[in-house]
Amino acid sequence: MNKELSDKLNSFPKNHQLNQESKIKIESVLQEEIKRMEILAKPERSFKDFLKKLTIPISVVTVTAISSFLLISSQNIDYFQNGLDGSSNNVGTAVESVEDYQKIEELSTVWAEALRTRDGKPRYEMMSKQAKAKFVQEQKIRSGENWNYNIGESSPWVVDYKIEINGLKAVITYKTQTSESNYYTTQETLTFKRESNKFIVDDYKTIFEDKPIGEKEQYIDVDEKVTEQYEQEKDNMIIWSSKNNEVILKPANVTNNVCQGVTVEVNGVKKGFNWSFSTLEESKPQVFYTDVTGDGNEEAIIIVNKGKGTGLSIDQLHVLNSKDLSEIKVQNYEEILAELVKTNVTQNGEILEIIVNVQGKVTKFDYNFNIGSNFNQDELAFGGVVLYILEDQKIKLKIPGSVGVSPTYVGDFDILYQFETSKDEFIVDQIEFIPFDN
Repeated sequence: MNKELSDKLNSFPKNHQLNQESKIKIESVLQEEIKRMEILAKPERSFKDFLKKLTIPISVVTVTAISSFLLISSQNIDYFQNGLDGSSNNVGTAVESVEDYQKIEELSTVWAEALRTRDGKPRYEMMSKQAKAKFVQEQKIRSGENWNYNIGESSPWVVDYKIEINGLKAVITYKTQTSESNYYTTQETLTFKRESNKFIVDDYKTIFEDKPIGEKEQYIDVDEKVTEQYEQEKDNMIIWSSKNNEVILKPANVTNNVCQGVTVEVNGVKKGFNWSFSTLEESKPQVFYTDVTGDGNEEAIIIVNKGKGTGLSIDQLHVLNSKDLSEIKVQNYEEILAELVKTNVTQNGEILEIIVNVQGKVTKFDYNFNIGSNFNQDELAFGGVVLYILEDQKIKLKIPGSVGVSPTYVGDFDILYQFETSKDEFIVDQIEFIPFDN
């Protein structure tokens, strides 16, 4: 029995760290044995010496207690590297080191944070094929065939969580809150597996959701300083809003000055979107609240910039119904130009002869251009600059046409939209081409 216990202790991974609860349990059992030995007039043996000399005769009760605890612990958190029999059948299905445990804990934290920020993309990126298929199906049920990565609900929202790791499983318990300061708890489990030398989430399940908890029921001991820090971060969070704060735009996650996912709130109604855009001051979103459909009800109009650079600036427009935050379609510039515009570019020495036909209205002009030997372009190019403007409750779009690989812009296409009630869509009303002086 003593040799068996000694072998089990020696089979621990040398770099493994027991959690505090395990340490306390083992120490408690061993301290009891030390006290018994002291009674037998052997007080000189320290706790450390005792661990080193476990082959000495000790009580069957103590050995049984420690052995049982170690066996239970090994089953719970896979302390033994390759099983008690020394086999390697657990490769890919077991936690083999402290690093493995820490990695699972790290991934579980990313998973929990994704729900707090309501951005499901980090979750999707750590899933197996099976789990991804499950996630996509759930999102289609949630948002339709044009699904996105938005997860969770605007209320109650996650205010804290705790994670418990048990081998290749993790249990995450969330604390959520509503604006009325009602608290709830939600719990889910993750099952990990090792694939291509890394851990991925092979399955996930919700155990229960939005279970009410009373004022005295606190399943998480939240440190007051952490809570205070979180509130400060929330207060300092980047937000954008319309003039009178009817429309509020909050980023779900900002990395390297790029927003990944947002929450839009209009008069207390919230909805998440998987938009991405620059958060730099010179590119910050423009947020409006005005009636652009002409139905007497205001809409939320949000213009975001996808990126800026030399000769480049690309806007993206979103128009939302203020009642349910459904997005109203806006005819894109590619469709408009393909249907209504034809252009032709002809090289004539150092001169480009350009013809623009807009709905039968033809504009011809010459443009001086350092053509170079590699010039090969027979029509204008578009897309380097896409500029949306809201003016007098009308949506306008400015699209310049260009020549050359590094775009040189030769004229603007000014587009005015109108709302087509029968299609529930903004379509082109007027389009005009204005050539630039050269």
